[in-house]
Amino acid sequence: MFRNRFFRRILHQNLFEIDQVKLVYFLSLIVGLLSPIAAALLKYSIHYTHKILTERITSVSGSYIINSYLRLILGGILYWIYLQIKDLFNISRIAY
Repeated sequence: MFRNRFFRRILHQNLFEIDQVKLVYFLSLIVGLLSPIAAALLKYSIHYTHKILTERITSVSGSYIINSYLRLILGGILYWIYLQIKDLFNISRIAY
């Protein structure tokens, strides 16, 4: 109910009788205002994630970290394959 009153107050018309051109302009204004905020959040999250992951890493310890990440990713992929194969032959799922 609040949403309908809010849009009616902004556009001064019934919500279902809005001119499409006004609606496109209104939505493009909202997207134009929100996209720089999203871009800044993405930029700073990538920056701080890179800073956290690469802080105090030497060439010796870096190889161990990369090796552990690769093992973690490989383990996740193998577990996903296991679940897919288990679902192929799972008879209890058919009973439900």
